[in-house]
Amino acid sequence: MSVACITVTYGAAPDFARMQASLARSMRDGSVGTEVATSIVVQPDGFGCVADTTEGADTVRLERRVIETGENLGFAAANNLAVAESSSEFIAFLNPDLELTEGWLPPLLAALEDPAVAIAAPVLLHTEGHIDEAGQVVFSDGGSLAIGGADWPGGRGSYPTVMFDRDVDYASAACWVMRRSVFDELGGFSTDYWPAYFEDNDLAQRARQAGYVTRLVTARPVIHHHEGASAERVSLA
Repeated sequence: MSVACITVTYGAAPDFARMQASLARSMRDGSVGTEVATSIVVQPDGFGCVADTTEGADTVRLERRVIETGENLGFAAANNLAVAESSSEFIAFLNPDLELTEGWLPPLLAALEDPAVAIAAPVLLHTEGHIDEAGQVVFSDGGSLAIGGADWPGGRGSYPTVMFDRDVDYASAACWVMRRSVFDELGGFSTDYWPAYFEDNDLAQRARQAGYVTRLVTARPVIHHHEGASAERVSLA
């Protein structure tokens, strides 16, 4: 069994070193029992700034590949490129502003043992421990709402009512694990959403149409730091 952990950066990505260090920590004891490699796609922002992939690189005891695009391909195309250049059986899509926790990967791989599951995703937490997202609901107009998040009915008090494994409409691709074969079957992320946003919802809905599900796995939540939004990023939202 092999897993490719893919991270797409845009601009300086100030949280990237922390994410890579957390990935290294979570893999250090060999408990995953599988071959893990990392692919980092480095894209410049509108000012030509790029992530420093050398910072903390000595702590990452994993096969590591850096792909420099020289231009902003967008989230979808950059991830598709990294998948195409990987031969791993499983793909983990990891945002650069994540902080992974020990044991995050095995429960997601276990969920994918069910052939009906196309996407396995953990609960995302804020740094304070509150739920950022326990999956998302999608409404008929295409809008969505983070389950257990700040705008969810009950707010922070909803934590005990949403922390159970289940199929959800979709989950943010900040942290996904998929079988490579299913990702290829679905045609990957749609580049129609260039440069970013909603391509994860789109892929999850195409997976549903093909008879698959997105499975929320609550055993090992991860932390989503929400890298600060520049004016350029805000203009895309």
